[in-house]
Amino acid sequence: MMGAAVHAAEILTVTIESRGIMRRTVARIGVVAALTLSVGLVTAQTPPARADEPAAGLISATRANDDEMNYAINLAPGVSAEDFQRALALVPSVKGAALASYPQIGTFFAQSATPSFAPDLAAALKDAGIPIHSIGPTRTQGVLYYERVTLPTGEDTPAGDNAAGDNAAAPGGLAFVGDEAATEAQAGAEERIFNWGAETMHAREAGAVSVERAPVTVAVVDSGVEDTHPDLEGRVDTQRSVKCSVNGVATQDFYGWRDEFYHGTHVAGIIAANHNDIGIDGIAPQATIVAIQATNDNRLIYPEYVTCAFMWAADHGVDIVNNSYSMDPWVYWSPTDPEQAAGLEAATRSIHYAQGRGLAVIAAAGNEGVNIDNPTIDNGSPTDAATPTKGRAVEGGIRVPSMIDGVAQVSALAQAYNVAPGLSLARADFSNYGTTIDFAAPGDQIYSTAPLLFYLSGYAVADGTSMATPHVSGVAALIKSVHPEYTGAQVIDLMKKQAARNYGELNAPWDGKEYRGNGLLDALDAVLKDQPRPVIGQIEYSRDGTAWAPLDGQELSGSVSVRATVSGPMTSARVLVGGGEVAAATGAGELTGNVVTLRADGVDVSALSGEQVVRVEASGRNPDPRADDDAASSAAFTVTSGGEDTHEAVAGQWISDSLGWWWRNADGTYPASTSMRIGSELYRFDARGYMVTGWVSEGGRWYYHGVSGAQASGWLSVGGTWYYLDPDSGAMASGWVNLEGTWYYLDASGAMRTGWLSNGSVWYYLRASGAMATGWVLDGGSWYYMDASGAMVTGARVIDGVSYVFDPSGRML
Repeated sequence: MMGAAVHAAEILTVTIESRGIMRRTVARIGVVAALTLSVGLVTAQTPPARADEPAAGLISATRANDDEMNYAINLAPGVSAEDFQRALALVPSVKGAALASYPQIGTFFAQSATPSFAPDLAAALKDAGIPIHSIGPTRTQGVLYYERVTLPTGEDTPAGDNAAGDNAAAPGGLAFVGDEAATEAQAGAEERIFNWGAETMHAREAGAVSVERAPVTVAVVDSGVEDTHPDLEGRVDTQRSVKCSVNGVATQDFYGWRDEFYHGTHVAGIIAANHNDIGIDGIAPQATIVAIQATNDNRLIYPEYVTCAFMWAADHGVDIVNNSYSMDPWVYWSPTDPEQAAGLEAATRSIHYAQGRGLAVIAAAGNEGVNIDNPTIDNGSPTDAATPTKGRAVEGGIRVPSMIDGVAQVSALAQAYNVAPGLSLARADFSNYGTTIDFAAPGDQIYSTAPLLFYLSGYAVADGTSMATPHVSGVAALIKSVHPEYTGAQVIDLMKKQAARNYGELNAPWDGKEYRGNGLLDALDAVLKDQPRPVIGQIEYSRDGTAWAPLDGQELSGSVSVRATVSGPMTSARVLVGGGEVAAATGAGELTGNVVTLRADGVDVSALSGEQVVRVEASGRNPDPRADDDAASSAAFTVTSGGEDTHEAVAGQWISDSLGWWWRNADGTYPASTSMRIGSELYRFDARGYMVTGWVSEGGRWYYHGVSGAQASGWLSVGGTWYYLDPDSGAMASGWVNLEGTWYYLDASGAMRTGWLSNGSVWYYLRASGAMATGWVLDGGSWYYMDASGAMVTGARVIDGVSYVFDPSGRML
């Protein structure tokens, strides 16, 4: 986590591989906390309303020096576009220069060297009849030399006069820890680096699921991203990436948004590194990254940078915003302090503006190891001062962006040993905690991409909630890709539901420091669970094909028409009457505008008897058999005698001759080229009227009739091979089948598989009974381990608190 470096430290372990020698360099990278202000949602037209809106606004006092300072100016909610432009025009009159402006939220920034700029502008706005929310500085120290602009007096302060002083006055970020010596240690041959966070969240298994995914974009608001890294090839959108760290003015200089640190590239790799058998696996390898460089030369992130980042993301097609930082220079921002309120309000408005445009905002909880529910004391602010204030009272203070309404706040997990049996995940000791945490994610010793310019191997290991947050953003991207119609709030709500399923995988805090939030996310759940499903309308029937009525509960005889409408992400659908298919259709799988009406005319129910069911089945767009994207609906009816129209076999007898068995109705007729339920069993008859045995293909599906002629269902052994037939329709199953919580796999011929099975890039083991194995498997004298999804694991893995290593073929070493 970047920003206020004085609070805690992320550990960066740089792994350099050269000429077969692996070295590890350890350096401490400072981290920050984050604040927020809770205001109403901002729309594109109106800034956020506040119940506690001050009548005259919160205006900072006259400053004690004439250093160039940046200010945030927030006009009152509902200010007109005309008044906004009038307000901008007043800035030069009080010796200021306007910087970035955002009429969408009623906020702009300005720079001035005049100590009384804030009260002077407030007076000018009051005289002009323009209402104010707040005006105040965005930092406590003067702007850096390269941020100075020409002020209205026409005098431009020479860049060289205070260049060294500016840097020295900002000890946060890298400047604060820059004197710490980096040490190198020779790595032993037994040392193994692995992507345990992605493995814990089943990123590779999720990547192998071939569900249709809509394009999704994640903004990484950070130190920049190196787009030339091999593991990020094709993942960074260079046309939409931007630099916001010079006065908060968005610029797209070629090198402006590229990473000159490590942090942003590390975060981007966790989110979207390619699944290419090198380096690491990102959680969402198909996501597009927009790099938003928001750190200045001192690794500080001021309100104007944050506001620029969110406004850019909201207006440039971003879906998810990852925030592995806290806004400087205050760890906890006060909404009532005139020196802090304006910067806080500006950033908050921009975040709510982005949320109002459908973006999901994910943020790090911070690395101070403190309870963030009720902060009282801050010892680390301001982060841009040479000496932070100790014992600063911060009750009611807000971290930005993690504590802003609607922002998902993430704590960090570490692998735990010798804790509860079977549980290996617990809070990392540096991670902040509290009941306001939303998610817990891997954040300790995380291996990810790093700029090749600085790290020869291109990879590094780091700790922090900064590393936990992109794991969550990656899952958010997966959910958005499967549910492109979701708003950011809906994405976060679904993540909370899915994380709760894995809550039990996290160790309960022994010290009472609650950190688990809603639980642990799983990338595989994002692409298999809670999938978009087709919607099946009411099942109807008609006797004449024109007048339709609900079918459920009806008494039917003779021939009828049956219909049902299927909409939404349907790829195939069918209607079954009495277990037999009477209509089928295919669809494009589109989420909207995809409507198909299934209709079957001339359905002769006289071949059935008693209570029967019409069942409509619709397959979604996820071909994985484990996905919950299919839908079904049923309507029950009763077959009754219909006089001359009925052909129901209410009476008759079996007749045998030299060619086989056939059924003679009481009136002397016999069924042919049809199926008929006689007693409790279903029989099929060929064109000559003889009872069929063995395999029968009908409507593209296979059925089996034993030597008695009765249609089989459930498990069936034919010639030593096992098959599974649907209990309702009798149709032969293929692919994955779940029976009473156990998975089986039936190949295209319907035969049950045993032994090793490759499904895409994932290996499974099916026991002699056909049941898919989980846990330990002994085969050929070697041990293998199958995770909860049945997938064979490779690489390093912690199982029940014990570390194991498996070779690429899955064998335990």
